[in-house]
Amino acid sequence: MKAERNLAPSCVPKPLLVPAAAALATACLAALVLTGCLTGGGEPPPEIRHHVVEYEPPGAVGLEPTGAVIKVDRFLTSPAYDTPEMLYRTEPYERRSYNYHRWLADPGQIVSSYLVRDLRVVELFRAVLPARSMDPARFRLAGEVEEFLEVDSDDRGAARLVVQIMLWDDDAEGIAGSLLMQSRYSLSGPERSQTAEGLAASMSKAMGELSARVLRDVHRAVLEARTGRH
Repeated sequence: MKAERNLAPSCVPKPLLVPAAAALATACLAALVLTGCLTGGGEPPPEIRHHVVEYEPPGAVGLEPTGAVIKVDRFLTSPAYDTPEMLYRTEPYERRSYNYHRWLADPGQIVSSYLVRDLRVVELFRAVLPARSMDPARFRLAGEVEEFLEVDSDDRGAARLVVQIMLWDDDAEGIAGSLLMQSRYSLSGPERSQTAEGLAASMSKAMGELSARVLRDVHRAVLEARTGRH
């Protein structure tokens, strides 16, 4: 079951026909009651819980080091998903979000930051630079997150992750020569419970698979560009 929004009931008392002296007391009492409604009776608002994806970096057994320096741009996010809200789809043309649950960052930043981590861990590149780095790099990985949500079916939900990836060789001349790779990756995570925690777990699996596929495709394209092998 999805968490529903808690709407405060109307707590304003109905107006009473009372003498002027009592009217003032009634007005003060109404103000106190209304204040209690708006502040939830003095209780603090529900805590916002923040979620991240968690998975082990992919392996690189049998892959040859490239010796290249690569920079990973901060990925863009399509407007429909450019939010830290944890979105889910139950009906066509409609998106809802889990109340009081958020991703720790927007989808584009999540995907690109984990790719930086994973490309570093496998040690196939001389250096892997984040977008904020001012150091030069011949190769540049850019992309856009097109979908980042949970898709529901009956009482289960599965993450859907769609990412467009482009790899550029900034030493090459012209767009035709500098664009080494352009690929669209569409992945679904395993079905989990329809909860924010279930979405985070399913998205973690999808992100792990995306990272492994991008790693091998980027490695092959960079190696071919540096060695001329195809």
